Amino acid sequence: MKMDNGSKLGMILAGLGGCVAVGAFAFTYESALTTFVPIGALLLLAVMFFALAGAFNTTGQWTPRALTLYAFILAGVIMGVTLVEYINVYIGIVEFILAILVIVISNAPETRRFVSQSE
Repeated sequence: MKMDNGSKLGMILAGLGGCVAVGAFAFTYESALTTFVPIGALLLLAVMFFALAGAFNTTGQWTPRALTLYAFILAGVIMGVTLVEYINVYIGIVEFILAILVIVISNAPETRRFVSQSE
């Protein structure tokens, strides 16, 4: 089955969220021990976004419902690390918007149909 545009967009947005998290390392790093927690939070977000990008495939690791649940968990983690100011508020807002867009895309019927197919 050919990949639909919704799944492509979801994969691109999730990958973009991971790239934003990795790029934020440069703005967060300081030469002090206090940056371990913000760097760890950004690394967690990057790994979660890249895992979410890999799930938008027929050979992905999750069902469509698990994909949506994981996207909601990701949005919650983003809110958590932003509210306690582990990461910059503006970076948190961008990441949260990307997570919300991925949630919307993961609930689309075409995306659910494509992700649930197995080859």
